[in-house]
Amino acid sequence: MDPTYVATSSIEYDFKNFLDYKLNFKKDGNAFENSTPNTLGMIGLISSLELFLKLGVKNIFDHIQTLQNIFIDEIKDTDFKVESDLNPDHRSNILFILS
Repeated sequence: MDPTYVATSSIEYDFKNFLDYKLNFKKDGNAFENSTPNTLGMIGLISSLELFLKLGVKNIFDHIQTLQNIFIDEIKDTDFKVESDLNPDHRSNILFILS
């Protein structure tokens, strides 16, 4: 099977002859990579994780639960019904509702 796309991670570069555009595909699964690594996404992920850990997992969880409680109170007299398990042993930060 031949690769259908070329990416920086799919070929063997000769950095001494960088403008020599020979497509020597790698001999492993990397030959089928069709892009470059998402460097900006990786930087954003690291920054997000650092902030998440700085704020504290429990603090974030408690804040989201507070916001959920406000939302649940606001929809009590509407056609919406909370389907998520609100038992503290099973509750999560995902709230499933039906109308």
